[in-house]
Amino acid sequence: MFQRSRNIQKGLTTIEILVVVAMVGISFSFSASYADRAASRAELTVAEEQVLDALRIARNLSRSSESSLLLSLSRQSDDHGYRISIAPPEEQRTRKNLVDVPVIELPADVDVLSENMTFVFDHRGLVEPTGSIDLRIGDAADETKTVFFSN
Repeated sequence: MFQRSRNIQKGLTTIEILVVVAMVGISFSFSASYADRAASRAELTVAEEQVLDALRIARNLSRSSESSLLLSLSRQSDDHGYRISIAPPEEQRTRKNLVDVPVIELPADVDVLSENMTFVFDHRGLVEPTGSIDLRIGDAADETKTVFFSN
């Protein structure tokens, strides 16, 4: 009778290794795009919270100081994003009523889409004009947030 050889080698073939490497590469490409989108959404959420904080600060300061305040959104000249500043209107600026409020800088990739970039809070904390500020990250239309504010 014939004897069967028991010298079968155990191991991986080149095809099996290539299949595993391809699967890992595909998985990595999916996770990389997901991580990129998650980072963009996080920046957008930070910008939304900063705008809401600036609105709250302006409202509270105008009430506590019983004077009008101007909240302005402006694009920085060095292309580092938008800046939110809060100060008394020009005609009301005197040495005694200068409000020391830090300037709030939005993340650099965030664009502010708003028709009006200046808002006035009166001595009661009411804002004119009311409305919304749209925030967008990059050119992606699906990555937007809207901050609504009213009296």
